[in-house]
Amino acid sequence: MTPLVLRHEFQPTGVYLDSATYGLPPLRAGRWQAFRTVEAMVAVITAVLAGSTIGLLTVVASEHSLAAALVAGGVVAIAALAAMMRLQESAWERATSAPVSFDSDETGPVEG
Repeated sequence: MTPLVLRHEFQPTGVYLDSATYGLPPLRAGRWQAFRTVEAMVAVITAVLAGSTIGLLTVVASEHSLAAALVAGGVVAIAALAAMMRLQESAWERATSAPVSFDSDETGPVEG
């Protein structure tokens, strides 16, 4: 049986930068970091769809008033986005504050 040989493009490159060694500024999470996640993209799209739906319903209900549709759609979109982002932040807080343990209750020290 022949050993597995990796092609060049599948071999690890081993290029890792240490910010302290090279004098690079450390990576920092900015104010908008929460919006750079998949959950936030889904929240923005959902909020826009909810706002546009309410705007369309408002146009139909208010005899084609553009101002009422824009105000109602904007308020609903902003409220939906704020609610979903708050839910995401609370999920992150719960996840980071939970104790992490990979030991089960029945395991003890290994006796040799």
